[in-house]
Amino acid sequence: DMEKIFGIVHMDVAEGQEAVYRERAIACLEAARPDLTGTTAYEWFLAEDGRSCTVIEIYDGPEAVAHHGKMVGQTIPDILKVATFHIDFVGDVPEPVIDRMRRVLGEVDYLGPRFQGKFTSPATGQVGPDAGTMIFAAARWTIKEGQEAVSRRLAQECFALVDANEPGTIGYEWFLSPDGRKCVTIDVYRDPAALGFHMKNAGPVMSQILQLLEKSDTRLYGAVPEAVRAKFK
Repeated sequence: DMEKIFGIVHMDVAEGQEAVYRERAIACLEAARPDLTGTTAYEWFLAEDGRSCTVIEIYDGPEAVAHHGKMVGQTIPDILKVATFHIDFVGDVPEPVIDRMRRVLGEVDYLGPRFQGKFTSPATGQVGPDAGTMIFAAARWTIKEGQEAVSRRLAQECFALVDANEPGTIGYEWFLSPDGRKCVTIDVYRDPAALGFHMKNAGPVMSQILQLLEKSDTRLYGAVPEAVRAKFK
């Protein structure tokens, strides 16, 4: 199985620069499209007020990150003029990749390796048919002290349920800090129906996991119906 590099990039847009930022962000995305070799995901989500943006990126490894950098590199300085970056890396991320991103983009944190996930094959290198309907979820949890082993067992149980029963769950990635107290998850659903089925299928186990958490933050991105947003809140 292939290990991958996952990045969650948050950008805060300077006041009054929303239209400029949007134009430059689109230019960056378009620069990547001609050759997506090694790129599993490169998804931009702009807040309704235009003042912040989250990008979820998944790459086959350091070579894929470097290739992506060459594709979009000329567009990044213009974005940096109107936005500040903070990047959280998870997965199999070499230290030189983290160091380079710090030099080029600013704040970078590494949150932990992956301990289970569905993205284990090389990227197809092309835009998929579900690009307009997918929902992404990114969660960050702090597990209560002494509950690390129980939460890990339940996470494995949850993953087994998803892997066996949810063809519409494209990605289901779990990352743990070395001490087992911090957890990051990145989910990718084909469409709202897939997310709805996941909530029914994995919901009972997830509710047990939530009881073990000291702190929890979950964010949804993409084609999320208002009713689903309300249910999560």
